[in-house]
Amino acid sequence: MTRRASSPSAERMRRLRERRRQGKICLMFELEPWAISGLVELGWLAGRRDDQGAVVNAFRRFVGYALDMTRNTDR
Repeated sequence: MTRRASSPSAERMRRLRERRRQGKICLMFELEPWAISGLVELGWLAGRRDDQGAVVNAFRRFVGYALDMTRNTDR
């Protein structure tokens, strides 16, 4: 049996269900220019301020690093 092409809404729902199965959530937020500059200054972003994918990737890695640092501190 061949698989029918999914509609865009069916694909969105499939991705949503997959994220939920993995325990992930999808967030939408704005980063101020100073936050993007901070990512560049700290070395997380290689100056590609206009590349949304690069900014998201840098922010994701930065937050992951920050969370790892808080988990590894002696309390």
